[in-house]
Amino acid sequence: MTYDIPPRRSPEDTPPIKTQDDLCQFWRSLMGPLGFGQRYLWAVFMDPEGYVLPGIIQIDGCPLVPDRLMLRNLTRSIVRAMGDDHGRHSVAFLWSRPGGVATKHTDIAWALAIHDAVKKAMIPTWPVHLANDYDLRVFAPDELAA
Repeated sequence: MTYDIPPRRSPEDTPPIKTQDDLCQFWRSLMGPLGFGQRYLWAVFMDPEGYVLPGIIQIDGCPLVPDRLMLRNLTRSIVRAMGDDHGRHSVAFLWSRPGGVATKHTDIAWALAIHDAVKKAMIPTWPVHLANDYDLRVFAPDELAA
């Protein structure tokens, strides 16, 4: 799906994220013009009303295959950061990498590993998104089921 690049806003000025389309627009705004020199994992926190909280997690130089230890440590850090709000706040993840639009098996492996890590940590989350040099979209459920 192609999106016009919405104006970049600070988290405090971002409208609440209520739908999948809202989240895609948020990621599109945050990423700006697409094009990546390496693999990144991004995460943002949202309060129960859907407002993005200040602070964006950006992990650069991610390996080609999922690093499950890194994801376990990341989810533990997220739970600590949420503190008493764990279970009320949610987290959204974006996997980004250089290259074309075709979904790679490593993209799916990362999406599944992220999903498994947050599920084990009992973190409320949104569907994982994928960005490459040409497109930004949510992983479709049938991609992850295959």
